[in-house]
Amino acid sequence: MQVQDPIHGYIELNDVEEDVLDTPEMQRLRRVKQLGLSSLVYPSATHSRFEHSLGAFALASQFAESLGLGEKEAQELRLAGLLHDVGHGPFSHVSDRIFHENGTSHEQFSKEKVRDSRISDLLEEEGIDPEKICQLIGGEGRLGSVIAGHIDVDRMDYLVRDAHYTGVAYGTIDEETIIRAARLDEGLAFSAKYVNAIESLLTARYLMMPTVYMHRTSRIAEQMFLEAYRRFEEEQDMDPDEMAAMDDSQLMHLMKSVEASRRMVEKIEDRQLYKVAARLDPGRETDELREEVMDSTGLPREEVLVDSIEMDGSDPYEVPLVTREGPGSLDEVSPLPEALRRALEEMEEIRVYTPRENVDSVHL
Repeated sequence: MQVQDPIHGYIELNDVEEDVLDTPEMQRLRRVKQLGLSSLVYPSATHSRFEHSLGAFALASQFAESLGLGEKEAQELRLAGLLHDVGHGPFSHVSDRIFHENGTSHEQFSKEKVRDSRISDLLEEEGIDPEKICQLIGGEGRLGSVIAGHIDVDRMDYLVRDAHYTGVAYGTIDEETIIRAARLDEGLAFSAKYVNAIESLLTARYLMMPTVYMHRTSRIAEQMFLEAYRRFEEEQDMDPDEMAAMDDSQLMHLMKSVEASRRMVEKIEDRQLYKVAARLDPGRETDELREEVMDSTGLPREEVLVDSIEMDGSDPYEVPLVTREGPGSLDEVSPLPEALRRALEEMEEIRVYTPRENVDSVHL
């Protein structure tokens, strides 16, 4: 089977990969937007988790070939790339925040779907251990970091794909050189000869953070969505497993069926979004700040949303390298990781959102 992709060209799938792709669990991802509510900012950003999963699969295939893996390991790595996001909930990382509040994650749901659905049967029929795929999805084992590591197929695909569909010019990376630089021993590392390609990827991610992933308007829409969902939950309990099986439209329709959340959902759909009323230094307790604004303005709870912008400044930058002297890390040969960490920290802040007509009444 061949699939034509605007990022990676023709993607080849064998029979078992095609069968996995055709399961309801994977097909649901066609109806889950990769960038959640970012299409309210970038109208063409309507690409799906399904497309991204195919992209991660294509890159996993390239890693397997470059690393010289045997047929069995290559097949496992390819399937892990295809299935790594099968547990993503509606609107992708928007529902991730709800999962986190319930003590779980989309990674956990991905593993559950590999273990407990038709996918497991398909894998076992081909002599593939579903638990091995789950381990790779979790970043475990010597190949795990290809799927979930510092420089992985997930990040490599979403940077290029998200830049393509938003029209933003910052997501360009040299994926061919990065894959060529990969070395495998007890785990994945990269040749220090190609450090510039690694630095380019990290810089692209840094530039995409404020431009796309943490865009002010997207964050406002997300906070409104989360407020609507919490109001929905007050009226109708929903198990996280039930939500993880839904797509974007199903969850929005369900939330509109409850009076408490309908109005906010309709505002999001009509792009009647709140505005930034205040920006503060990080460190304040968001619930206390919300109560303070409500008390000083007399505004109802649903019209005062507080958003803490927090940046992960460490995880993507601790890249293992292979140098002439032996094992090393990017920090040891490049000043860029520390510079990017500091730059991300400077982006951290707390924002207060409210309807446009209330903005002037908020003083902090």
